[in-house]
Amino acid sequence: MILLYGFLAMMLPTVQGTPNHTLQALVANPFPSELVAGPTGARVAWVFNAEGKRNIWLAEGPDWAARQITQYKRDDGQELTSLAISADAKWIVFVRGGDHGGNFAGSPPNPDGSITAPKVTICALPVAGGEVKELGEGDAPKIDPTGTRVAYISGGKVMIAPIDGAKHGEPMFFARGTCGDLQWSPDGKSLAFTLDRGRHSFVSVYRQGADSLAYLDPTTARDSKPRWSPDGTKIAFARLPGQTMAPQLLLKQTAQPWSIVVFDQDRGTKQVVWNSPKTLWASFDDSFMDWQGNSRIAFSASFSGWPNLYSVPATGGEPTPLATGKYMVEEAVTAPPGDAVAYAANTGSDRLDIDRRHIFVATSKSAAIPIESDPRTMESSPRITGDKNWLFFMRHDAQNPPWPCVAPIGGGPTRELAPASRVAKFSNLIEPKQVIFRSGRFEIHGQLFEKPGGPAQKPAVIFVHGGPTRQMLLGWHYMDYYAHDYAINQMLAARGFVVLSVNYRLGIGYGWDFQNPLDAGWGTGDGEMSDVEEANRFLRSRPEVDSSRIGIYGGSYGGYLVAAALAKDSAHFAAGVDIHGVHDWSAQMGIKDMATQNLITHQPTDMADYLKIAWKTSPLSSLSSWKSPVLLIQGDDDRNVDFDQLIDLEQRLRERQVDVDTLVLPDETHQIMLHRNFLKTGAAIIEYLNRKLHP
Repeated sequence: MILLYGFLAMMLPTVQGTPNHTLQALVANPFPSELVAGPTGARVAWVFNAEGKRNIWLAEGPDWAARQITQYKRDDGQELTSLAISADAKWIVFVRGGDHGGNFAGSPPNPDGSITAPKVTICALPVAGGEVKELGEGDAPKIDPTGTRVAYISGGKVMIAPIDGAKHGEPMFFARGTCGDLQWSPDGKSLAFTLDRGRHSFVSVYRQGADSLAYLDPTTARDSKPRWSPDGTKIAFARLPGQTMAPQLLLKQTAQPWSIVVFDQDRGTKQVVWNSPKTLWASFDDSFMDWQGNSRIAFSASFSGWPNLYSVPATGGEPTPLATGKYMVEEAVTAPPGDAVAYAANTGSDRLDIDRRHIFVATSKSAAIPIESDPRTMESSPRITGDKNWLFFMRHDAQNPPWPCVAPIGGGPTRELAPASRVAKFSNLIEPKQVIFRSGRFEIHGQLFEKPGGPAQKPAVIFVHGGPTRQMLLGWHYMDYYAHDYAINQMLAARGFVVLSVNYRLGIGYGWDFQNPLDAGWGTGDGEMSDVEEANRFLRSRPEVDSSRIGIYGGSYGGYLVAAALAKDSAHFAAGVDIHGVHDWSAQMGIKDMATQNLITHQPTDMADYLKIAWKTSPLSSLSSWKSPVLLIQGDDDRNVDFDQLIDLEQRLRERQVDVDTLVLPDETHQIMLHRNFLKTGAAIIEYLNRKLHP
């Protein structure tokens, strides 16, 4: 049976007890993303996605009056990303189009089904007003410090265009390999970048007027993350060993030791200023590395078993802790030439803060200072303004989704930006409660949504997130995909379900060992399935839950866990909704054909062992015990999980006469880019679970 939803009214169920809250109402507020602070002054910009209509907003101190500066009027699924403000504050540059959450390359996505082929375009817009200028097709733009040129990547090559759109971009130089991570020197006369050559990569520099590229200490290593010192005299970069030709060991964790190298531009010399320990915990962390003033380099690492922040002298020495403890540092940023580092972390004054986010600012001379907030609110995505006086970030809590705010770094009240654009504030949503249960050697955190009152026994639903490197929170999420899931959880709970959102192993927020267990992930084990089964057992132990009516839903990696739960434990999972999930790991990893063609004899034992485990952990291996009904949902332009995964599972289940419904979203991607497709998907999830699990 294919689910068809022809009328919007059928798609938007109302929250019981709160008649004004439909699913549409819960996600009607514009959702902020792509936060950016200008390199000078007190100036910030962001993207608001208002029911699918994406537009750029700008605000400037001291009054912080916000204004919309683009005028896109359709829910067309075309992303706005890579925002940047020129140093002279005359231009905003951005990218329109693309699928920046996709794993696989392809033509620009067209979720709206437009008869005109979409593009991924570098755009520039005068801040004072005017028309959007298209500079060329490409991605990852970088405005030069003079504010007159934009470098960007197109087909792995570096292009350059005048920011005013006087002409389209043209090649800046020739370089063999794939270019990336463009970084202008502070004077705008040189451009550093990475040059990927396959098993090794260089940090290279193009100097204005030069006849050839400069390679900074070329070796067989993989060099990345070039960062100019604020005075422009040095470049720091990360170095990992080059990749060998030996097959990767899939079933064994191996340390990724790395180094920080500083190259002196004037002297043409390099110094390795720090080498990591050769331990798993100290393996390369790609999330953050940057200068902290001209004399130190800040970076993220998990020496203690938790992803924290450290700082090392640019002349070499031992790392100094900037932010360390049993918590995770996330989204760290600097604002050269100052040495302040702002970051979000799941820590604070309240014991529940491990399942929240708060923002702190650290310097080389002072301990971390938190931004003033109510303990039950959350703050994420910090940015330091160019004048070093303000923090720009998102604030959210259990009632209200993220909203852009600014606060003085030295302390003071927070200001909400664009308050007139908010459709509604909520005060009567269900407050999720932190619950903790044990699964093997791990404590598993979850958020329990339960409406007071109702019948003595209620149906229940487990929600499993995707990623899997994600953490669900005690409130609205800072990513729009999971904010939508939070809204669905609220709707289900309001309809009388007990809803449990599960932070299973492989997720972030609970330490390196929790995020990197050897017995879980990508077909190498199914320890995370044990966490889902323990979540089911936790619900069955609650007197208000009817153990015969427990369902499960989730997307992406969560979709895989839904299929695994229904295939391996239909006795305890009465129904499920699998949204773009993986069902056969060997096919998803692109090695199934190797096995069927008997090429496995040319592979090490590790590969043969991997194929056995990958199949065993795949839902397809347990179809004989799959009895529970399922709704399968996926867009057929998915660049993360092959749409064939849905087709194959659907046909196999029908052959076994399992109750299967499907909802196919033509031209939609893994991210579900159209707002109307989210509403369709959310309504289908709620209706299906209500129909299958309510008496």
